[in-house]
Amino acid sequence: MNGSGRARPQIRLTVAAGYASYMLPRLSFNLGDTLASRRFIRLAEDHASQTDDVVLTASAGEMVTTLAFYGRRYQEAAVSARSVMPRAPGRR
Repeated sequence: MNGSGRARPQIRLTVAAGYASYMLPRLSFNLGDTLASRRFIRLAEDHASQTDDVVLTASAGEMVTTLAFYGRRYQEAAVSARSVMPRAPGRR
């Protein structure tokens, strides 16, 4: 058996880990800990880039945009939102 048999389960596991790691920055943000939220979102972005999952990619991008906006970095938020839009589900 070649290595391709493991690829699909590994991708599914990475996607699941990505969704779990997306919830950590969301929870941290809701609890007011934006520093932890910024740290955790990088992990979700890493998982998203490894799997090319569009929902995870868009969700992580949305969280980056949210953090920038609430951090009063409006230009960064606008740039982030524009960069996420083409990757969002339902967009072609």
